[in-house]
Amino acid sequence: MHIVIVLFGAIFIGFIEASWGARKDTRLGESFSIRKFFKSPILFFLISAILLVFAYDAHPIFIIFASPAIARILVEFLKLISGKPPGKFINPQRDTRWLRIWISELVAQLKSQRVR
Repeated sequence: MHIVIVLFGAIFIGFIEASWGARKDTRLGESFSIRKFFKSPILFFLISAILLVFAYDAHPIFIIFASPAIARILVEFLKLISGKPPGKFINPQRDTRWLRIWISELVAQLKSQRVR
C-alpha cells in the first residue's frame, strides 16, 4: 500500500513543481511547453520507483521528499553538461524605462540646483 502512496505523492509533488515552474517561465517571457510541464511529474515518479527498489525499507515520506531533491540535482547537472542556455537567457528583454526616467530626473534636479 505504501508503494501506491509514494508514487502518487511523487506525482502530486511533481505537478506542484511543474505548475510553479510554468508560472515562473511565463512571467519571464518564455512560452509554455507541455514537454517541460510533464517533465517533473514523470521524473519524480521514475526516481521514486527507483528509490522504492533500492530503499524498500525507507519511510514513504522520505522517498516522497527525496525524489524532488534527486530530480533537481539530476536536472541541473544535465543542464550544466549540455551547454545549452535556458530560453530566458537567449533573448533577454528587460524593462529599463525606470532607469532612464530615474537618470533624467536626477539630471534635472542637478541642473535646477546649479541654476540657483
